[in-house]
Amino acid sequence: MSRFHKRLHRLPKNVQSDVTKVIKALQGGTPLRELDGAFIGRLKRSGQRIYSLKIGKHYRVLCEQANHGLKPTWVGSHSEYDKVINQY
Repeated sequence: MSRFHKRLHRLPKNVQSDVTKVIKALQGGTPLRELDGAFIGRLKRSGQRIYSLKIGKHYRVLCEQANHGLKPTWVGSHSEYDKVINQY
């Protein structure tokens, strides 16, 4: 199980459901802007583009650009996001 999925399974069930819906919509071709997502920068280690998706008022998903589209790499509360984003 990936780190993303381990983190996802620790969240409340309703948040897990919301995250899953957003990821499926993204993978189904829904434009990022329609999912309240945005490009936020590039990874320091690889230069890959990184994107943030809002999940309600209190949670975020970070995605990296991959060959097949966007790959979710992190999920957590907005307060955790504020700390984690500086590491990217």
